[in-house]
Amino acid sequence: MLAGRRYFHYKHPELCYTVVDLVVIEETDGVWVLYRVDNESLKGIVFLRLIESFFNEVVITGKKMKRFSLAEI
Repeated sequence: MLAGRRYFHYKHPELCYTVVDLVVIEETDGVWVLYRVDNESLKGIVFLRLIESFFNEVVITGKKMKRFSLAEI
C-alpha cells in the first residue's frame, strides 16, 4: 500500500511528499498517485501524477535517478 508513504522529489530534496492515495480515472483506467507536500508554507497543496511517471527515472546531467525516492524517516 502506498498511502502514507513519504518520498523526496529529485528537484526538491529538501521537501518531503506524502502519498494520500491512488486514484483510477475510469475513462482511461489510468492509475494516478495523489500526494501532498509536507511543508507548512505549502500546506493544502496536492498533486496528481500517473503512477508510471511517479516511479520512473529521470536523467539529470547524464546521471539516472529516481523521480521520487522513498524517505527512510
